[in-house]
Amino acid sequence: MKNTLQLKTKFDLKKCAENHADHHKIDELINSEENIVIIDGTKYSNWHPLALSHGFPSLCLLFGELSSLFPKESWEEYGHNYLQQIVLSIKTYGIKNPSMFSGISGILLGIDGLDPDHLKYPKLKGNLKKVLLRSVEEKLNLLADKEVEMTDYDIIEGLSGTSLYLLTQDDDESLHWLTRILNYLVSLTDERFGYPNFHISSRNQFTEEEAKLYPDGNFNLGMAHGIAGILLVLSKSMLKGITVPGQAIAIEYIVDFLIKNSIVKNQKIIWPAMLTLENYLTNTKTDVVENRDAWCYGTPGVAVALLYAGKALEREDIIDFSSQSIRSIYSKEEGLFSATICHGYSGLLNTLLTFKKELGTSDFDEYIKVVKEEILRFYDEKNHFGFTSIEFGKSVTDIGLLGGSSGVLLTLLRERYGNRSSWIEALGY
Repeated sequence: MKNTLQLKTKFDLKKCAENHADHHKIDELINSEENIVIIDGTKYSNWHPLALSHGFPSLCLLFGELSSLFPKESWEEYGHNYLQQIVLSIKTYGIKNPSMFSGISGILLGIDGLDPDHLKYPKLKGNLKKVLLRSVEEKLNLLADKEVEMTDYDIIEGLSGTSLYLLTQDDDESLHWLTRILNYLVSLTDERFGYPNFHISSRNQFTEEEAKLYPDGNFNLGMAHGIAGILLVLSKSMLKGITVPGQAIAIEYIVDFLIKNSIVKNQKIIWPAMLTLENYLTNTKTDVVENRDAWCYGTPGVAVALLYAGKALEREDIIDFSSQSIRSIYSKEEGLFSATICHGYSGLLNTLLTFKKELGTSDFDEYIKVVKEEILRFYDEKNHFGFTSIEFGKSVTDIGLLGGSSGVLLTLLRERYGNRSSWIEALGY
């Protein structure tokens, strides 16, 4: 294990960030043959130019944040250069997907990160906003007559992620489509066949392995692809005074579903990634064999969703349970094998920072320091971008917000300075 005290003297966040300024270098390193991940004979790249998860929008957020903190330095210029790359990529590939992490919502959030006062790019933003809202309308129309899939509603690809962007806007058209989405999310808590509509059938699982593992389908409990993400959006909307019929009941329904299916193991409050239909119908719990205390799945993401739900409903018992949940993993975190947001320690650190802010307490300060130290242990001065992603046991270069170095740097900036731009809204925090 690396000596963190020694490491901290070498780690220069600004220098690390500046190494992200050359898109030719990014292209060279990320698209190199040794950086390709092969799964079941299929090659996967960590580069998608228009995706907030793996592309240029994440760098707009990074340099926008640095520009807000250090306005006399060159960060805004770097960010503007990446915005130009986004425009070129849109002309080349086109874009219609409204999602946060691979679509228009993430691009618009990146633009807002560079231009928090909404003064510099009105035409570009206006055009993209029109495409976004039209895409939301088309998606909602498609969802009216189809079986539910995770990518319909989730934070990563679905309408929950799009809602997180719309919540940052204050125009009437954005509000109209946000309320339409909220109506859809509320409908997912209805019980059409004796179980909630957010049930995912076997044929709609992400992989063939999961389809075989869950022949009767399942319920995804996580933040990234599951009902914790739905709960987060419904709760944050209510906290902003944006409500639709049945919203409070839907929030209570998901809260009860999550608390009922929590598990105490090794003195920790944890959640399985999935709950089987049989578990639901027989009122039994599933065992958690492999636990991950991450943003995407596990206690951190679920606890934040419960925190906002408790605040929205003005229920101290829910707030207390969410706080108890996150406190239960102190120094006992599991399944974190990188510094990144989605699967690693940056997701946990952002969770702790959110609890500290929302509860107005210093109780989390000691653990915040511990988790920050863990992040810095992953710093590699030999790597051009400072931090790598660990995917399927392989260390790979990734500059994205979720699984890459830009997300790590933004997290470290947030811990030190607070966040100036709206980048954290991508996580719902």
